[in-house]
Amino acid sequence: MKTKIEIIEETVKFYTTERNHRSMNNGDCVYNGENGKHCAVGRCFTQDLKDEGSSFTYNDSVGVCELDEMECGLDSFLSEEYKGHDLKFWSQLQKLHDMNRFWDGYFTLSKEGEEHVNRLREEHS
Repeated sequence: MKTKIEIIEETVKFYTTERNHRSMNNGDCVYNGENGKHCAVGRCFTQDLKDEGSSFTYNDSVGVCELDEMECGLDSFLSEEYKGHDLKFWSQLQKLHDMNRFWDGYFTLSKEGEEHVNRLREEHS
């Protein structure tokens, strides 16, 4: 299982490289976007769910909390190495993806985004 810090660092790297920017559709987050783009939680899904692309049943209609409230729980959507972390962590990580104010353009964290990442690092180290 990956640690929370490993997931945070991996997520920041994923979104700050040119080919992997955030997964948005008409300004809204989607778990699976076009061309291999995924939201913070969606990129941790099982490969089968990622392969569903935009046809994933809950792609743009259900938030992280709602996925967790389903009978099967959030972990059932995640690849093995990402399972076992609490909902608060996933919600905070997803917020990094969703909030435009955390980004200067597609690939650069804003000052506020860097502060959010640092808070995540401190809280989850």
